[in-house]
Amino acid sequence: MTRKTESLVTLDQRAAMIKNNNPDIFISLHCDSVDSSSPLGTSAFYYKAYSYPLANAIHEQLVSVYKNDIYKGYSSSHLNKVDRHTQYYAYKVIRAEECPAVLIEYGFISNITECKVLQSPSSQAKLAQATVNGIINYINEN
Repeated sequence: MTRKTESLVTLDQRAAMIKNNNPDIFISLHCDSVDSSSPLGTSAFYYKAYSYPLANAIHEQLVSVYKNDIYKGYSSSHLNKVDRHTQYYAYKVIRAEECPAVLIEYGFISNITECKVLQSPSSQAKLAQATVNGIINYINEN
């Protein structure tokens, strides 16, 4: 954990924490937001190729819980937007070389439907468990 309160931890401080603590994995958790209210869905980002398996394992679990539980019964056009894929991107926070490092976007707080989902304690628990399941799958496969 980089923090347990609403305090600022700079990207450089996060990088230093990774170097000093030598973790097995690093996961940066976020909620996305854009100017439009229509985008929705979850995505995972990695920078180093060896981080892809972790990012993808978590992402697959998040997509599954959204499609099969949280958004169960929604239209197929809605469900098709849930998977925003596992993608390469050079976010500074995931450039760690000490361990696999990924950035997870749980959903869009700028989308009212998804914002309500992200605020729901039940959905938060399901997304947290999906994240844990993804980590377990990653460990079991590597």
